[in-house]
Amino acid sequence: MKNNLSLIYIFCVLLSACAELQPYSGADPFLPIESGAMPLHLAAAKGDSDEVRKLISEGSPVDLRTNVKKATPLHFAAWQGQYHTAKLLIEHGADVNATTNWGGTPLMYASGSERGSCLTSPCSVSPGLSEGHLTVVALLIENGADVNNTGKYGSTALGSAAICNAVDVAQLLIKHGADLDVRGNQYTALEMASSRGPDVAILMIKSGAKVNTWDRYTKTTPLHSAVQCSHQELIKVLLQHGANPNAKDQFGKTPYD
Repeated sequence: MKNNLSLIYIFCVLLSACAELQPYSGADPFLPIESGAMPLHLAAAKGDSDEVRKLISEGSPVDLRTNVKKATPLHFAAWQGQYHTAKLLIEHGADVNATTNWGGTPLMYASGSERGSCLTSPCSVSPGLSEGHLTVVALLIENGADVNNTGKYGSTALGSAAICNAVDVAQLLIKHGADLDVRGNQYTALEMASSRGPDVAILMIKSGAKVNTWDRYTKTTPLHSAVQCSHQELIKVLLQHGANPNAKDQFGKTPYD
């Protein structure tokens, strides 16, 4: 019986991980952002300002949509951290709060949405983002991007930064009013950060994030995740800020267990 319960627990953890990845993998229909991209989208993603300028002058709409995810060229520039093409598009009137068919904004993409390198296995710390992504985040905010836009699956820019362990991006978002405790379909940003983004998690806690939230399905808390992943500094900070070491998941297991 004990072995069966262990297998059930592992299955639930894997199911939970799949649900976590869904909002950050393109979600519907699990196709990459490049699907259906046109020359203006690709030029924006490559940082080719001359080509972007040329295509716009020839009549390509600045907010041209792909036929799959309905992403604009600004989404593509943000996704690849291309400051110069992002700035050029904005100067030509690009909508900084345009949404894809899953509700993704350029700010979410600049903060880490659909960055495959960030989707590490559970407990593997994500590598962060490039300096280009940080500058695009700043550019978008300066031009009116809403830091608290929420996607179809509850995804946010801060949640994207949490998955990517992008501390500088998270700090900038928090400085401009990002909601620390907004919940997606399953997790808060802190819950996501507690396995893959411990540095962002520590930043969020010190900025006032609630530490005793729990996964909607498995009932695990940030402390459960931090302990499971052996993120020792995060465990220390969580406990210092009132995390409950006796909180129980759906199987009655505490972080101590």
